[in-house]
Amino acid sequence: MREAYTGLLLFKELGSLLGDFHEQLIKAGERLELLQEGGFAAEQDLFKLRAFQGELEKNINLAARGHSIAAEALRVWTGRPPGVMIEPSESRLAADLEPLAPLESFVEDARAKRPEFTQLAEGLRARRALVEAARARAWPMVFFGIQGSVAQATNRDRVLNNAYISDPLQHAYIGPVLGLKYDLDFGVSAGRVREAEAEVGKLEALRMQAVDGIPLQVAKAYGEVREAAQNVGALDRAHVNAKQWVVSASANFDLGIGDTKDLADAVLALAKTRAEYLQAVFNYRVGLARLDNAAGRDLEELRALMADAATSLTTAEGSR
Repeated sequence: MREAYTGLLLFKELGSLLGDFHEQLIKAGERLELLQEGGFAAEQDLFKLRAFQGELEKNINLAARGHSIAAEALRVWTGRPPGVMIEPSESRLAADLEPLAPLESFVEDARAKRPEFTQLAEGLRARRALVEAARARAWPMVFFGIQGSVAQATNRDRVLNNAYISDPLQHAYIGPVLGLKYDLDFGVSAGRVREAEAEVGKLEALRMQAVDGIPLQVAKAYGEVREAAQNVGALDRAHVNAKQWVVSASANFDLGIGDTKDLADAVLALAKTRAEYLQAVFNYRVGLARLDNAAGRDLEELRALMADAATSLTTAEGSR
């Protein structure tokens, strides 16, 4: 969802940016037509400018389609009804570069918060308990108890006190009972033990895979965030230089000493560097979200949102 939200911001800014450049090219084309009528510009220059204008219009359409897809994805994922317009709360796609904590802190959080670790630990404990239970079934069951009974019938004569004769209607006795029970399963218990041990081995392999794989996943996400942050700075500087190029090329074009291709190249370079800058900001913000996910930090945010939703639901039910 974060990626869709950031993508909505990206396509919104790209559409606005390309629209501004499109207006500039239209104005440049109008000036070029006046110069051509006065014999100060060639018809070929006008064709070049219109060709660049068509390329820009294609990119405007791509940005509009991306904006529609991102908005529809957010509408579906947030449970809004069809036809509801989704608008981001932020007006611009800002980088907001912040110093990253050391990689080790993200790895430690992943080991403490990722459900893969906690669920595997609980699963291993349960499976080991099942192994012990399966092993215990292979041993005989020894039990001890006390048994007694009392019966008296007033209309029946008592049988002589004889240990070998039991009268179900006239008696009283109590005594200890020692028993032994053993099931002859012909290897079934041993098979259950091996099956339970195999399940433990499977979970152990998954745990080792998580121990080795999750830190690599965190390190990969961490490196992508650092790379995106560096790209944001580099492309911001490139965009500043492209602005200066456009100012110089536009001034020369207005004076009639500049080349149409140079002006179009400058405008396209300005659009390209700005678009790549916005893409780098998108990669940075999405990379931060993926890093939080890899480290298990987004679970805290999710729990907080669920708690707020539960509180709001309780308040709404109480007000009815």
